[in-house]
Parts: sequence; structure tokens; C-alpha cells
Amino acid sequence: MSGADVVVLGVKERSELKECLEAEAVGLLDQATIDEIDQAIR
Repeated sequence: MSGADVVVLGVKERSELKECLEAEAVGLLDQATIDEIDQAIR
């Protein structure tokens, strides 16, 4: 995260933080997944 000075997370437990870090390590979502999410929230 180039240029970020602060990252504020809304986690309440260490297990949630661990899950967030694991998800971040996987990398960006592919376009098909992004499109599926976009369709689900419309």
C-alpha cells in the first residue's frame, strides 16, 4: 500500500485480523468474481 500512513481495521478479535491478512495475501479478486459481487448487490 504505497503512500498509506494509516490503515484502520474494524476487527474486534485477533481471529478476524488473521482472516483479513490471509485474504489480503491471496491477492486481488479476478474480474469474474468482481462482476458476480456487483450483480449480487444491485
